[in-house]
Amino acid sequence: GIVTGTSHWACCPGQRDDPLQGTLTAVLLTVQRDCTGQGQPGTCHQTYTGTLFENTITGGITGTGIVQGEDWTLYLK
Repeated sequence: GIVTGTSHWACCPGQRDDPLQGTLTAVLLTVQRDCTGQGQPGTCHQTYTGTLFENTITGGITGTGIVQGEDWTLYLK
């Protein structure tokens, strides 16, 4: 399916909402975040990829401002 929406961040340099778009295929989630204006000069784009297992999606991040090896977890209701 198609993933759209916004993400709320309490950081970088202050609270903000960023647009998201992506796909969910079986158990693989890929989401792109437009984080332009986050304190980075120029455009800012990040890609989050993760695997769904039960009620949790975990994965990695690539893109602007990301340190190699960073990961994330999304807990679903």
